[in-house]
Amino acid sequence: MKLITLNIWGGKIYQDLVEFVSEQAKDTDVFCFQEVFNGAERTKTDNLANHLKGVVTDMYSVLEKTLPNFKGFHAEAGKFDVGTIKASYGLAVFVRQGIEVEKQGFQEIFKLDEDLGLPDGMTVWNRLLQYITIPYGEVGLTIFNLHGLYTGGGKGDDAARLRQSERVKELMDSVAGPKILCGDFNLNPDTQSLAILEKGLVNLVKQNGVTSTRSHHYTKDLKWADYILVSPDLEIKHFEVLPNVVSDHLPLELEF
Repeated sequence: MKLITLNIWGGKIYQDLVEFVSEQAKDTDVFCFQEVFNGAERTKTDNLANHLKGVVTDMYSVLEKTLPNFKGFHAEAGKFDVGTIKASYGLAVFVRQGIEVEKQGFQEIFKLDEDLGLPDGMTVWNRLLQYITIPYGEVGLTIFNLHGLYTGGGKGDDAARLRQSERVKELMDSVAGPKILCGDFNLNPDTQSLAILEKGLVNLVKQNGVTSTRSHHYTKDLKWADYILVSPDLEIKHFEVLPNVVSDHLPLELEF
């Protein structure tokens, strides 16, 4: 099976992203996406705050059309309402038709209850852990899709991130069978917050000596954000950070 995880940056690099997803769909079984907007008409968003300029507010619908042979699941982390623009924001998993999804859902792992400097009218979004379970061995394989907490202050340890990691680990440990945890964790590789998540799993980014998961659109130092962690008994065929520039993140590909 082949899995791709990618923070799509709200679909800002729209055409290249759609073409990439369409091409990868030929031999990919599961897509895990972060920063997926949903539920609004296509709207010009250049008048929003800098970090939201250019987002595609109906990107989930675009992905559904781009992946006609896949079943999609959107996990809504929150909604925003700025001027005439109303949409939801969250995670999305797409699974190739013919692969049974035995379970699917999401759970809240962090709820932000303070103003973090977002634009006027913006609702602060919760953080979710999305999951699907598919047939694999005797008890199935659960794939977890994560977009970790970010508050604008770097990607080091703090009390909120540590709590978030403990909650993610607790939820993962409650599920039997092999696991894959993937996504944009918003964590540096040397953090205790990441070490909590790594317990009992193999960090393929570290194992393969990856020095960056970001494209040239990300200009800050410390180029790690995205990870794939897997159960040690999962047979890995191939792992790669793909070079395709379709976001400020790079896609991570796993064959197992």
